[in-house]
Amino acid sequence: MANGVWHAGLQRILELDKEDLGLGGTGPSVPDLIESLLQPVADRERQLLVCVESNRGRRCKAELSGVKSPHMYVRRHRGPDGGLRLRAVHLPTVHEMTSEESDRHKAMKDFLARTAEAAGLEFHVEKATRTRTSRPDVTIIGSGGVSLGCEAQYYNASAGTVFRRSRAHADAGLAAN
Repeated sequence: MANGVWHAGLQRILELDKEDLGLGGTGPSVPDLIESLLQPVADRERQLLVCVESNRGRRCKAELSGVKSPHMYVRRHRGPDGGLRLRAVHLPTVHEMTSEESDRHKAMKDFLARTAEAAGLEFHVEKATRTRTSRPDVTIIGSGGVSLGCEAQYYNASAGTVFRRSRAHADAGLAAN
């Protein structure tokens, strides 16, 4: 299906190109359903929306690429005629967050610190800023007092998370990286 998504809660395919989402007058209110579809993934169950191909037991091109999961979200998309349409989009693959840092994350922090040291720059690892609004993985202090807050990031952070971190770094006088 070109623009459909399996809704696990309703146990049916939603046809996003149709005004009634292919429900034919049965099921929940279409405006309420659209509002729920447009919720951020952080505010709903990640597995609620599934690729139609995956639901049928097949893997689509996005999943075969290895960077997309079978789970989806819905966004508004401006078409060639300028009208807004609903589009189903694959979520990135899941990166399991743990309370401990991964070896790869630790290695990246170490690499950043060693690189700064080799360049003759001052650096701090996991040190809170003087305002305590931010604690970058590595802070590199350059010439002229320019400080760079570096994050060793290995998962797909949301735009909100990146914005929040960048704002906290900027408020603390750091240039965000």
